[in-house]
Amino acid sequence: MKYGGATNTELLVWLSISDILSDIVTIAGLFVDVGDTDGCRTMGFLVTAFDLPPVLWTGCLSLSLFVTVFLSERTGKKGIQYLPLYFLMSFGVPLGLAVIGLQNDEYGDSGYGFCWIKDAENRLLYFFLPLWLVIIFNSSLYLAVSREFKRVQREIQGTLSASTSSRVHKLKYYPLVLAFTWSFGTIHRIIQSLGYHSYPLAVLHIGFSRLQGLFNAIVYSVDNMPHISAILGGKQAGTADPLTMRINEQG
Repeated sequence: MKYGGATNTELLVWLSISDILSDIVTIAGLFVDVGDTDGCRTMGFLVTAFDLPPVLWTGCLSLSLFVTVFLSERTGKKGIQYLPLYFLMSFGVPLGLAVIGLQNDEYGDSGYGFCWIKDAENRLLYFFLPLWLVIIFNSSLYLAVSREFKRVQREIQGTLSASTSSRVHKLKYYPLVLAFTWSFGTIHRIIQSLGYHSYPLAVLHIGFSRLQGLFNAIVYSVDNMPHISAILGGKQAGTADPLTMRINEQG
């Protein structure tokens, strides 16, 4: 199915929406009584369903640009045209994990007065393992696109458009944001799985993880800076390279 009017901006919008939903669930959790209650189990379900989508949407952004750069000439499709698949990955997978957790009675007091997954090892499995897999995935795609970027530069014996350069280099910030905001949380959950507890580390975990939306906003606000004049300039001068044209057609 083709979405001719869709652009990468739509993926950024869905990333921002998922960030907002995640923050709303976190705030709502502050008003839920922690313990073996239906309210706590419901909150655990919601946290599992809504904390992972912002992470997965960054992977979809990277994948969309990768598909456009490497596969669009062969398949005739831009990365954005796989939008239904991105929805399934970003919202469907976390929802499926949340349902599995509900069926297995995973939800309750996760420590420090917060409702989520009771077992420390399962927290790593349900959230932190997918998180670091996405970080590795994003980093790998950035390296692949960056190498292609440099190869095209050598072929045309010049530089690509400013808009193309900006968009390619933005890829590196998504895994950096995830790694920066979730490093303390990962260490905290690993320590918990080993039977140890650290209140200062828990504070750092909560504080930095809630900064994810802010840093994503900074990244994609810069990513959406106007670049139409740069594109038109390349076309008028007859210097727009194939990689630039493929990426800019995606938006």
